[in-house]
Amino acid sequence: MDKDLWGPPDNPESNSSMQPEWECDFCFGCGFDEIEEDALNERYCIRVLRILIRKADTEIDKLEQDLISLQSELAWVENEEWSQICSNALKEKISCLDISVKSLRNKDKNDVEVHLLMHTQPVETLHEILKALLVNYFYKKMSRYYS
Repeated sequence: MDKDLWGPPDNPESNSSMQPEWECDFCFGCGFDEIEEDALNERYCIRVLRILIRKADTEIDKLEQDLISLQSELAWVENEEWSQICSNALKEKISCLDISVKSLRNKDKNDVEVHLLMHTQPVETLHEILKALLVNYFYKKMSRYYS
């Protein structure tokens, strides 16, 4: 009898006794790897959490800016001098920036440090300036109230 060693088995019952999943139980590149899947899931979860944290930080910044705007409007209603206080503070910041820019322009224009300083963002934004003014304003208001 010539039997084909590499062909399918002759008896179908003997085929059912073999377990087709035996190859997948070993971690030789075949089958299901739970550790790898867990690591991949963890990486994706961390990536999603970072995106959500970035979105939450952006939303918190926007809400803080809205809060500062509302507090400024409230201070404006309560104190008629608030517009003058803001105006003076902004004029002071603008004059400081003008002096800084003029002094930097008078220095050597080829100096790398001067070039970097001229092209950086301002130290304070409008909301940061208003926030400092509001903290000072409410501190003075509360100290007068409790005195």
